[in-house]
Amino acid sequence: MIKAIRFVFPYWVRYKGRMTLIVSLGVMAAAAHIVMPLVMRHLIDGLKAGFTYALIMRDAAIIMAAGVSLALVNLFAIRNRAWMNLRLEWEIRQMVFEHLVRLDRGFYHRYPTGDLVTRLVDDVQEKLSWFACSGVFRAVQSGVTFMAALAAMLWLKPGLALWAVSPLPFLLVFHVKVRRLISERFAEVQKAISAIFSFLEACFSGIRVVKANRKEASQDQAFAVKAVAQRDAEVAAARVHAAFGAFFHNGGLLGVVLVFLAGGLQVMEGRITIGDLVAFQFFASMLVWPVFDMGNFVVAGRRAGVCVGRIEEILDATTTVVEPCPPAALPPGPLSLEFSGVSYRAVAEGPSLLKDVSFAARPGMRVAVVGKLGSGKSLLMALIPRLVDVSAGRVLAGDSDIRELGLAEWRSRIGFVPQEPVIFSGTLRENVALGREGLCDGDVKAAFAAAQMASEIASFPKGIDTVVGPRGLTLSGGQKARVAVARAIVTRPPILLLDDCTSAMDADTEDRLWEALATSLPGSLQVFITHRPKTVASADLILTLDNGVVVQTGTHQELMRAGGLYKEIYQRVQLEMELRGTIGGP
Repeated sequence: MIKAIRFVFPYWVRYKGRMTLIVSLGVMAAAAHIVMPLVMRHLIDGLKAGFTYALIMRDAAIIMAAGVSLALVNLFAIRNRAWMNLRLEWEIRQMVFEHLVRLDRGFYHRYPTGDLVTRLVDDVQEKLSWFACSGVFRAVQSGVTFMAALAAMLWLKPGLALWAVSPLPFLLVFHVKVRRLISERFAEVQKAISAIFSFLEACFSGIRVVKANRKEASQDQAFAVKAVAQRDAEVAAARVHAAFGAFFHNGGLLGVVLVFLAGGLQVMEGRITIGDLVAFQFFASMLVWPVFDMGNFVVAGRRAGVCVGRIEEILDATTTVVEPCPPAALPPGPLSLEFSGVSYRAVAEGPSLLKDVSFAARPGMRVAVVGKLGSGKSLLMALIPRLVDVSAGRVLAGDSDIRELGLAEWRSRIGFVPQEPVIFSGTLRENVALGREGLCDGDVKAAFAAAQMASEIASFPKGIDTVVGPRGLTLSGGQKARVAVARAIVTRPPILLLDDCTSAMDADTEDRLWEALATSLPGSLQVFITHRPKTVASADLILTLDNGVVVQTGTHQELMRAGGLYKEIYQRVQLEMELRGTIGGP
């Protein structure tokens, strides 16, 4: 609970005016609660003493005014608490999201998407934001009510007050004993919820594969296992919560019973009045719900503490791709690219996945990267936009080390199409523009034309405003690839990176695409990975990778004459395509 309070304290300071109002309303509500039993005591004892009608009506009016005031205070408090809950939820989620999108891709390899969604949605909304405002407000109101009721009882009859609070030490001992168990149970619940979210995200995103392989039944079984695990975790947590709440509630009621017994005897002995006993009964009852509320607050605090730990795990994650301060300026126009002794390790003590890679490419060149599976081709591409950073050596853009350039400026000069094109929910226009300012319809349509998708766009009911559905489910694999290409080239970047994105296109479409890129992006440096022999052979420079090492460089003719790995790969791929009848000869 202390961890949760420490986490949300800066937000309380930021909204100190609103939080002060909420706490003040809690104090006012507690005061209204305390006034009514005291006036009722006065009224009951006054009836026996022969109160006049006017005095009775005065006390009744005071009780009514206190009740109305309490209702208005509670209404105003609920509105302010709701506003504050939602505001804190928005701010915390926004802060975590902004941090997430700035982390490098290594972080996302460690955390499943569903787990991150759970932390952003369930942890923040259901657990932390409620505790940060409503939970604290109710605890303050309960604490003030408890202390005021206890003070009133001590003022009336100290001896009888001790009977009312006698169960409290036992409640405190019980809390100390079970608080760790509560945290453990709710931590298991959050892990189970994360597992469910991760499974659903993977299943729905791969639903085509599931249906194509007739794996619906196995997915049902796998989901049932995870659902049962979540159910068991929820039940275990609910049992602890129920036991905790019941013990606190019944402990508070025990105080009321003791007040009735001891107070009733004192009334019979004439030591206190009936008005005193009635007031004590109200005050003792006021100790019950604050004690119960405080118990719930402790449970909510333990749950919030678990969620804070999960959120801080994200916030403590750092990126290896560091923004330079101050960044170096990048000259406008075409750019050259040079790798100088570049090596890369995923972890400091791990093996080098790229080793001493060196090559230079001028503006306007087409550079092909070939190699066997797992040779480091995609990793080499990822180094250029700084999705990951080199472990040794330098990557130069012009004369500047790219680590000295501002990330936003450097990446704005690059068009990148990953191996698996990513399509966002929304329209085709939104997928290509991607929130970049200054792009008109003409730019978007020109990009689609260069990506060989103009005729298909024309056939869509709403053209570039056609909605493609979640992850582009309404598009074919080739269409997704071409939308991704259009997104990469719409700003006419001086460097274009294509990571085997043409594999879903037929040979004729790919040929037209390369011709269009040469026309629409004159002077751009293009680095690409492909398995099409004709495309590779047309490159100005070919890099052949083997286990992270560039073993051969040169043109197609030079490498074929030299023999070695490139010739072996080229001839094998060419033979495979001939057997499939889909080759486009060199």
